[in-house]
Parts: sequence; C-alpha cells; structure tokens
Amino acid sequence: MSLPNYGVLVGRFDHFERDPENRYGSYFHGHVFVRAPLPQGMQALFRCAVDVKEPNGAIEYSEVPHLDWLMSRRIDPLPEGYHELARSDSSGAIDYVRSPIHRPPPEASMDSTNLHSRPTDIGQRPVWQQNVGGSALDALEAFLVNAERVFVFGAPFTDGNGIHDVHMNQGDPLPEPGEPNYRQKLQWYNNSGVWQDGAVFAQAANGSMKAFLVKFVTQTLNTDKQGHPFGRS
Repeated sequence: MSLPNYGVLVGRFDHFERDPENRYGSYFHGHVFVRAPLPQGMQALFRCAVDVKEPNGAIEYSEVPHLDWLMSRRIDPLPEGYHELARSDSSGAIDYVRSPIHRPPPEASMDSTNLHSRPTDIGQRPVWQQNVGGSALDALEAFLVNAERVFVFGAPFTDGNGIHDVHMNQGDPLPEPGEPNYRQKLQWYNNSGVWQDGAVFAQAANGSMKAFLVKFVTQTLNTDKQGHPFGRS
C-alpha cells in the first residue's frame, strides 16, 4: 500500500506559522503558506503542514543547501499549482533513500549502510540532525527566508487547500498487536511506499534550489522496494 495521493504544490511563499506549543492537536506542526492557483485558475492560499510530532520530542531533519541538478530540472519547469506525481524516479517524486538528494563526498563509500551518515556539504554537517520539534521548526523558518518560490511535496488535503504528510513516508516499523496507538502505527506502516516522501524545496531569485527534509526517529532509511523496513514486508 501507499499514500492515496501524492504530488507537489508549486507557488509563491507567503508566510510561516506554527501551532501554539501549549495548545495543538494530536501532533505539532509548522505551517508553510503558499500562494498558488486552483485548477479553476483562481489564486488561493494553501496551508502546508509540516509535522514534527511534538515541541520537545526528538525529530530528525536535513537541510540540503545545493539541490542535485537533475532533481531541479525535473520540477523547475512546472507551472504554479498542485501537480500529482507518479511514484517513480523520473516524475520529480522524492525518495529519501533512492533520490540523489544526499550525494556523498567523492571519498565516501557507496555502501548503503553508511551513505546516510556521512557529511555531505562544505560545512561538513551531518546529513541528518536530531533536535526537538520546536528547534526543527526554527530551522525551517530560517530556511524559508528569501524564498521566491517553493515546492512542497506530500499528500493533498481531502478537505481544503493544502498539503500534509510533508515528511518521510516510508520506513515505519510494523507494530505489535497491543502496542499503544496500534491502529495509528499500523496505518503509518500500511501507507509506506517508495517515491512518495514529503519535502520543502525553496528557490531563490537566482534560480538556485535547496531542500528541507523531515523524518521521525522511529523510521529507518533501510527500506525494501515496498518502502518497508527490510524483512518486514
């Protein structure tokens, strides 16, 4: 199984908000507001919800300062608005494990066991940074400064204009019956799939593009062709 729908919203960055830390729903979100046209052609304000679970709980995120040229080329020509994407490596869809979004430095081994734990940019930052949800949203807010155009990958709301599941959508463990929140965890497992991960891309005035990715600490990057942890399909 996989997400019922998956695509990318392309539009102009409007503003950023977050849920109140002392009053939010089941999960804590940052909200990226994007101006883009509806299918009918009218302009609308879309709300894109980035889930970081809770203000003070652990979350992992990654900032990619220079997006791979091939990924940029596939989505840059898209007009503003929402676009459904095929779950494939040629549609512009994102896969944290299979996309060239995290290229290792030339001296790094291509062994899949260490590909995602090596430094990848001039600053030698680790690919994934672990912090609390509130700090991850601080980083996202700073990431959006000077963004001319944004590309938000995830699932469209079934009611209203917006995008959710703006995070990794694979690698969730299969829960054991009787676990707390068993049904919710089973849904996450069942919704896992390849080439359907969420992300926020920001494009500057000069055309350069960067990416912000979010994953939960319970998710693994070691996934099979169904997007499940190896050995659990």
